[in-house]
Amino acid sequence: MTKDENTIEELFADGAHFDKAAAIKVLKAILIIQRESHDIYLKGEVKLTTEEKILAYSLARKVLYSEKLAESAKVSAQEISEKTGMKKGSVDPAFQVLKSDTFLIGSKKDYEIPNHHIDEVIKRLTQKITTNNK
Repeated sequence: MTKDENTIEELFADGAHFDKAAAIKVLKAILIIQRESHDIYLKGEVKLTTEEKILAYSLARKVLYSEKLAESAKVSAQEISEKTGMKKGSVDPAFQVLKSDTFLIGSKKDYEIPNHHIDEVIKRLTQKITTNNK
């Protein structure tokens, strides 16, 4: 095989290959992460929809996982409800919308943002922050 041949390796994605700097930049305005426990807390300073809060939380988990600070990049609707204090009646329908729009993929109860949607999530959250700052 020559250097110029494509290999199957070029098709694989893992949780570590995304623009972490861009993710961290947008997340700084939205949430904080407890140093010892790595618990994620939404600041509440930026008005986000429930879907956007779920995306921000999920993106933060993806960053933690990429830095080997979380066992998994996956989240569940129950976890997000319990950890953020958002009502389950709000989280569950928003979670379903994100799953049907493929912004969250997985199985049973564990889902994560697929790498091919991370840039779009960052852009969506950045636009929300920009809108809130006007």
